Amino acid sequence: KRDGSSSRSHEQDVPMILFIDDDAEFMIDYVLALKQAFGEDEVCFVSDVDAALAKADELKGRIRLVIWDMMMSPGERYALERNVAGTETGRFLHRDLRRLLPEVVMLLFTNHRDHAIIDDFDSPPLDYARAKRDVPLDDFVTLVRTLHGATER
Repeated sequence: KRDGSSSRSHEQDVPMILFIDDDAEFMIDYVLALKQAFGEDEVCFVSDVDAALAKADELKGRIRLVIWDMMMSPGERYALERNVAGTETGRFLHRDLRRLLPEVVMLLFTNHRDHAIIDDFDSPPLDYARAKRDVPLDDFVTLVRTLHGATER
């Protein structure tokens, strides 16, 4: 920039969406739709829990919304936890993300078939949960806009 200020300082002010799902291939349309709606630099997609926690710590002042999945590979972080086929990884991840980001809105977006899981995590105003099969792509972007906008500072 001509005035000597860097675009980096603006970058640090831009609120972000951290999207965590280990099925990157299936989620690519969702990620691309969010990047189109919010901007390339506002959406950070990571596909494993270890990278997710590192990114959440690195960007904690900028993150406005976290979208996460329930059933994921445990990574190194949760390798020793009791976790049958990755079904508990999301619980552990949510617990640790909530410690790092206590005031950030989080959306569980999962293929988990147990509606009790959805009910357990759907606890506004900070925690929301939706089954992927119930939210078409256009509705997903609208939902994320609503949650992202609800956290305007």
